[in-house]
Amino acid sequence: MSTRRKFSEAERKRILQKTDGRCHLCHKTLYLSNYGKSGAKGAWEIDHSRAISLSGSDRLQNLYPACISCNRSKQARSNKAFRATVGYSRSPYSPAEKERIRKGSSIIGAVSGAALAAMCALSPAGVCLALLGGYKLGGHIANNSKVCKNKPNNKICF
Repeated sequence: MSTRRKFSEAERKRILQKTDGRCHLCHKTLYLSNYGKSGAKGAWEIDHSRAISLSGSDRLQNLYPACISCNRSKQARSNKAFRATVGYSRSPYSPAEKERIRKGSSIIGAVSGAALAAMCALSPAGVCLALLGGYKLGGHIANNSKVCKNKPNNKICF
């Protein structure tokens, strides 16, 4: 039996930040201070995305935070296969990814808002109200990205 590598506090913090402090499989909130403390609220372990038994490595891109329950249940299965059993299609967004999406959404919202205003200025009132009713203006990114079972093409819900 091989011995497991010990991760430093800095490495554990960096791994936990990859998913904004959430289990990369079930999206449960995890706490840095509860690393390896089975039974504690937000307890977690480091999961190897590609299992060591399947020639995975201890490199950062292969390491993700997982609650103890998910990590031990997953065993050597793929992330995609395990996430499907808990209703998710991807890991939670990192803080940097959330910010990138927000900035992109703001730009898209500003451009589409300006286009909608221009169309309303040139249209009769009834057409303008119909256009406004068809758009969902605003929005935000939540921590969850569950697969929408009732949406066409199983699109991601925010």
